[in-house]
Amino acid sequence: MGMPMRHWRRLLLHALLSALFLGALLLRIDVPAALRHLRTVDPVWLTLAVGVFGVSRLVQAYRWRLFLWHRRGVSVGDLLAIHLIGTLVNTVLPLRVGDVLRVQLAGQRLRLPRAEITATVFVVETLMDWLTAALLLAAGSLFLLHVPLLSAPTVTLIALLVTALVLGTSALARLDMSGDLAARRPWCRLPPRPRRLVAALLPRFVAGLAALRDPVAALRAILISLLVYLVETTMYWCLGQAFGLDLAFTEYFGIMIGANLVLAVPLTPWNVGPFELAVLEMATLLGVERAAAESYALGAHLVLIICINTAGVAALWALNLRLRDLVSAGREQSPA
Repeated sequence: MGMPMRHWRRLLLHALLSALFLGALLLRIDVPAALRHLRTVDPVWLTLAVGVFGVSRLVQAYRWRLFLWHRRGVSVGDLLAIHLIGTLVNTVLPLRVGDVLRVQLAGQRLRLPRAEITATVFVVETLMDWLTAALLLAAGSLFLLHVPLLSAPTVTLIALLVTALVLGTSALARLDMSGDLAARRPWCRLPPRPRRLVAALLPRFVAGLAALRDPVAALRAILISLLVYLVETTMYWCLGQAFGLDLAFTEYFGIMIGANLVLAVPLTPWNVGPFELAVLEMATLLGVERAAAESYALGAHLVLIICINTAGVAALWALNLRLRDLVSAGREQSPA
């Protein structure tokens, strides 16, 4: 059978986006000069940056474990390996396909309902990232950076929107899921098939919001999310030292947020183009000389690509998985 038309359209859109961003990259960055500058990189700081990258992935896996605090027998090691594989796939395929794979692999390996894992990956994790980014944007724009990233009204609006989302989701996490949902309003008014799906999946999905149900668990999730961003900022700071940038540690919050906004929704393979442009513009906004900013943007991305690919392949080996296992997991349509 041939590939469905929607897949061809998706591939065509992906190829078009890749070509556009690659063209923009070549227009905005002197790639040969930036690559030549890589020979002057400090290997000690570069090694430290790679080590901090590993710490950041471990902290993210621990955060995922906190989101599943109500589940016993889930190891941080398994979550770390699954997270690394998902990150690897996210760098190659667009639109968070790697996160979908994380849900499938976690469901298979940990024997957990996929609806519950979906809630932790796509709702709790996303909300914690947004909340942390909003807090750092506010702190950076108002106190930490000499160049405001956003105006005070914009920061206030973002903070209010994110807070409303977190509070709304926390209310959803406290819904009573006991009894027969199919017989309760408003679900009883749905057609039979959607009503059965809601009754089967909604309780499992709400169970995945456990980190937002309990105030203590929610506070732990917020604090560990701040730690995730602090460790990632440290990685970008180490890379800045390796490339000889003269920026204060707090200014790397801006670079980290710019990079993470691009990485959150992968548009091109390995994010080539969007990542470099985001980091370049943020670094020059903070006062870095153009040539140094170009070298840093390109070099930092090369380091990240090597680290992500190496760690992802190591995780595949640790879980005894092959590439065709990932394809079958991604196509699996098992019960949630």
